Amino acid sequence: MFNKVVICGMGVMGGSLGFSLVNNKKVSIVHALVRKENTIKNILNLKLAHKATTNIKEALEGADLVVLAIPASAVRKQIKMILPFIKKQMIITDICSVKHNVVKDSEKLIGERAYFIGSHPMTGSEKFGFSNFIRNLYDHTPCIITPTINTSKTALSKLKNFWKSLNTNIFIMNPREHDLNVALVSHLPHVLSFSFMNLVAMQKEKDAFFKIAAGSFEDMSRISGSSAALWTDIFLNNKKELSKLLKLYNKQIVKFIELLENEDTKAIVKKLEISGKTNQAFLSCH
Repeated sequence: MFNKVVICGMGVMGGSLGFSLVNNKKVSIVHALVRKENTIKNILNLKLAHKATTNIKEALEGADLVVLAIPASAVRKQIKMILPFIKKQMIITDICSVKHNVVKDSEKLIGERAYFIGSHPMTGSEKFGFSNFIRNLYDHTPCIITPTINTSKTALSKLKNFWKSLNTNIFIMNPREHDLNVALVSHLPHVLSFSFMNLVAMQKEKDAFFKIAAGSFEDMSRISGSSAALWTDIFLNNKKELSKLLKLYNKQIVKFIELLENEDTKAIVKKLEISGKTNQAFLSCH
């Protein structure tokens, strides 16, 4: 499949990917490309890569696949940095949570020098940094691959096999379709969790609330502990689709307030029943 894989960016996602590739012996060489020299020793000690370097030329030499495990806003700059060292037949992918602009810009920059195909494993953690890597982070998770009319069928097949080797479930979407779907199932829930905890932060007696909070509070608040910088980047890079959904969600809230104030029991029950049936439909898919 691939002999040498380079991972640019060793956060939770990059670190977990490296661990899976190294320890499950999926490829011969995993080379981590990092920004800080002082992280190299720890990355190697944790067995997140066979090699690690800050030198782009050294990292990319002989690489078959380059995985950009970095925020969407950093992809353009990273590709410009690696351009002088990419070779024909090399496949470059990303694991960003937003696709349309990333894929469009990347294909334009790379041209025919190599193959760029977007990837998005639908997994992660509210923690960040490679020291918080998760051993089986990619196991049995959806992985969306976003080819375009420019995509090589051979390169696409190789990338699909790569993600399948990590036990992910492959879905193919175009970049715009991806951004719309992921805005609903991932980005919007994060906005709601962040907003909920901001509301809690405004309360004078929040410490007292924390003492009595239980399961539902924990379920709603968990993802609000995610990286603020990372999620700001995601929100801004998918602002078009996310804004549409937030406006629709706001209408739902306004309607619910109206039903409460009118004490419309029948309508409230109907709304909750629809919600419950939708939740059951989701659970039956997993």
